[in-house]
Amino acid sequence: MSGNNYYDAVVIGFGKGGKTIANALGNAGRKVAMIEQSEKMYGGTCINVGCIPTKSLVHSAREASRGCKTGREAYAEAVKKKSVLVEKLRQKNYQKLESSPNVSVIQGKARFLSPHEAEIDSSEGKQTIYGEQFYINTGSSPFIPPIKGIKANPYVYLSETLLDLEELPARLVIIGGGRCSDE
Repeated sequence: MSGNNYYDAVVIGFGKGGKTIANALGNAGRKVAMIEQSEKMYGGTCINVGCIPTKSLVHSAREASRGCKTGREAYAEAVKKKSVLVEKLRQKNYQKLESSPNVSVIQGKARFLSPHEAEIDSSEGKQTIYGEQFYINTGSSPFIPPIKGIKANPYVYLSETLLDLEELPARLVIIGGGRCSDE
């Protein structure tokens, strides 16, 4: 099978493993589709909502503790620095794959129609793509404990949303620290 919608490999998820596989296969001359549902996740969890932004905030906090800024001022500056860093890394990861002549980055949500066929639902509509091989690199999502009222509470944050909070909270309670699941 050949054509514009046929790929040697389809990678679902733009995280560390997915981008590495897509880049390697593209460099080997294979036609690759990289599917990612969110432009805010190019590069994966570590770059966007995990290791890098949290370490950036910690580093900025250490720097601020040596200065004369208030907690609010230092926090606001730290969030700005973190956001600039994350955006820079996100764009660098996107450009690396997008500039490859053998890799097509498609923003949308994938679902399988058959072992060699996936439907991509994007802002431009639905398209069907065909692939010889599929690699799934979709990561994980936070577990929200079944506590009454927690989902609708505007003061409850997930690990991802807390990193975008622009104002320093007066108090913070953390529930959980990871969970293994059979789901």
